[in-house]
Amino acid sequence: MTASDHVHDRVYRRLPEDIKNILRQEAKFSGANFPGEDPDRVDTGKSPKTEDTGSSRSGGWFRLGFALSVFCACLLALVYRHGPVISEHLPALEAGIASYSEIVEQGRREIEATFHWLPEIIDRLTRALQGIAR
Repeated sequence: MTASDHVHDRVYRRLPEDIKNILRQEAKFSGANFPGEDPDRVDTGKSPKTEDTGSSRSGGWFRLGFALSVFCACLLALVYRHGPVISEHLPALEAGIASYSEIVEQGRREIEATFHWLPEIIDRLTRALQGIAR
């Protein structure tokens, strides 16, 4: 065991049990050995605290929530971008899409008013990048 392993073990022993449980889960996902534990130990997948309280934590919920948020943002961007085509094919949605598009436009106007200097910087950056690409 190296000096750095001894330091990690001493720090680990001082951590609260909740943080140790989170570190165990992260080590399990990454396949790394968890400090202070036998690497040959068979993991049942449950910590003693999880068995007592019946609650469990999973990093998968964050990933799922993040993926759903990105999916919803992409879907809303597509609806905004292709609103006229969607309204043409589904006339019942025309009023809702028009209202949504107006809300997005109002938000864009407010952002442009707040960051009035940003379009000029973006235009300069775009021209510079186009000059590099040529």
